[in-house]
Formats: sequence, C-alpha cells, structure tokens
Amino acid sequence: MLQRIRNCFDRETVNTGRQRELDIAKGFIIIFMALSHAIEILGWFFPPEVADDFFWHGFDMIIKGTAPVYMFGMGITLSYSKKQGAGHILVRACHMAGIVVLLELLRTAIPCLIEYLIFRDPESMVYATEIVCVDILQFATMMLLAFALLKKLKVGLIPMLVIAAVCSVAGQLLQ
Repeated sequence: MLQRIRNCFDRETVNTGRQRELDIAKGFIIIFMALSHAIEILGWFFPPEVADDFFWHGFDMIIKGTAPVYMFGMGITLSYSKKQGAGHILVRACHMAGIVVLLELLRTAIPCLIEYLIFRDPESMVYATEIVCVDILQFATMMLLAFALLKKLKVGLIPMLVIAAVCSVAGQLLQ
C-alpha cells in the first residue's frame, strides 16, 4: 500500500493519459454538490418541520459527503496530470480562485444587492458577506496553493504526510 502511495510521487511519469472514469466521477460529484446547495437554499423557503424532513435534511447530508470525494479526485487527477510543475499548479490555483470569486458574486453578492435595491431592506445585505465564506472551492484553491509550495520546496512523502496529519488535527481543534 505504501509503495502505491509512493508511486504517486515518483520522479518518473506514470500513466499521464486522460482518466475518463475520474472525469465522469468528478462530473457526478459536481452535480451532487450543486444539488446539495440547491436543497439548502430551497430549505430556506419551507417551515422548519418540512426543512428538517429526510428529503431536505437527510438527503442533503448524504450528498454533502461528495466534497471530500471531490478533493480526493482533484488530488488523483493532479497526480496524473502532464503539467505537474509548481508553476502549473500555481496557475491552476489562480484560475480556481477566479472561479471562486465569480461563483460567490453570482450566488450571493449580486442577488443580495438586487434584493436590497428592490426592497431597500438592510437585512438583504446580510448574505452578501458569504463571498468570504469557506466552501469546498476555497478549500480546493488553498490545497492547490499548498501543493504548489510543497512541489517548489521539493518536500518528500513522509514530511508531507506529517504536515497533512498536523493540519488535519489543527483543523479539528480550531473548528
């Protein structure tokens, strides 16, 4: 098992062809994440007893599990990518950051502003600050930045695993 993990970090390029099954899996994951957000937003418009029902709460909790799978898929596809240099990963992180800002503008800031302009209710702008909330895409951007830095510093497998474990524990403690 450890040998297979080490193969992901080999200097030799292994199987850099397109991984169609990973692309299909990531496509489903993205659809499920969009469903999760849609269900969450729809839940705002129903009474709590309906919103807490299985369809609104249970199903939402089931498909929210797709975020870690998305991150795992990103890591795997990154290991199969032809462009694995620190500079390429940094460019990917910058593109992802742009997508994050655009998405948050479109789903929170602009709708809140439109609602405020129509109703002149300051409460409308409460969710406009969601642009700085933590979501899977922001986390994915930070992951790409971390990978670029680790690649640039040529950090080995064992130190990377230690860093990951420390970050995981720190994340749980800071939650």
